[in-house]
Amino acid sequence: MVAVLSIVSLTRAIPRTDSVQEAAVPQEGFASAALASENVIHCKVVDPNGNPVPNARIDFGERHRNFTSFRATDASGQFRVLESQFKPDLIIRASGFGPTLISFEYDTSVTNRTFQLRSPAVIQGVVVDEKGDPIEKAEVIPVSWYEYRGFDSRLKTGPDGGFAWREAPDHGKVEFTVFAKGFKAVRDFVASTGSNPRIQMTRPDRVSGTVVDAETGKAIPNFQYRVNERNRTGSSILNTHQIGEGENGVFTVDVLESTHSFHVITVLADGYAPLHSRNFRDGESGLEFRFELQKERGLHIEALLPNGSPAIGATWVQAKKDDHQVWMVTPREI
Repeated sequence: MVAVLSIVSLTRAIPRTDSVQEAAVPQEGFASAALASENVIHCKVVDPNGNPVPNARIDFGERHRNFTSFRATDASGQFRVLESQFKPDLIIRASGFGPTLISFEYDTSVTNRTFQLRSPAVIQGVVVDEKGDPIEKAEVIPVSWYEYRGFDSRLKTGPDGGFAWREAPDHGKVEFTVFAKGFKAVRDFVASTGSNPRIQMTRPDRVSGTVVDAETGKAIPNFQYRVNERNRTGSSILNTHQIGEGENGVFTVDVLESTHSFHVITVLADGYAPLHSRNFRDGESGLEFRFELQKERGLHIEALLPNGSPAIGATWVQAKKDDHQVWMVTPREI
């Protein structure tokens, strides 16, 4: 069977999304044409004593989310932004201070504003294993606070498994992710300011498999396996957490992610159709799967440009119905 794909030119404009970061407005030389038709908001960031704070980072958002652009204060603690780019929620961060969330009703008549940083709080806790023993050198990462995800702190636990974030917000809840060698990642762990969280990690579930040709029963020499997460009903794939290479028809993998739904392992090999294992849950360690791969059916793909000439180096995408995963394939001959 031969399928001919015609690649056409796309002329439709691609709409902007909130995930696109806005270009920073120059802090110097405001003599641009854009400024002639709208106001410039002059802002200043100060500490609790009213002193200017240089090198503070300001992120703009709406309704405690969609933080998409940022500015930085100059040596005098000031920054400027166009009225059209000013949003009613701000997260302000600076070394030695806690992140400060400011929300207000925007008034176009006010073109000078001062924002005061808050004193930092401390969130300190301990990371332990299943027996309660401390885990040293675990990495504790603050991920989200009021939907803000711009933190760059990376905390390491000591010999006692303890950690301390000394520039934490003084109110609200923070989501953390924790990694440690030889343990499953802990995600979406929530801790409040002033709390002393105890984070328990578990060792990974070990899964092994054999991969053979369905017709001959012979081991497939080279293949790829993927550890995926399925949805709660087990009907579709949500994410791929790990990818590895297998040889001589065997593989063993430690599943490093936890899930509230299901895991599934997918095996891929050149010339064969992908094959999934059965769904399995956290805690099912020691599983052994057998993958009997079927040869792919003979579908030949030709990709052509609008003028009919071959599209050299083209890539095509294969997907299964009700399976939220695609396979990117570069044809060997075009």
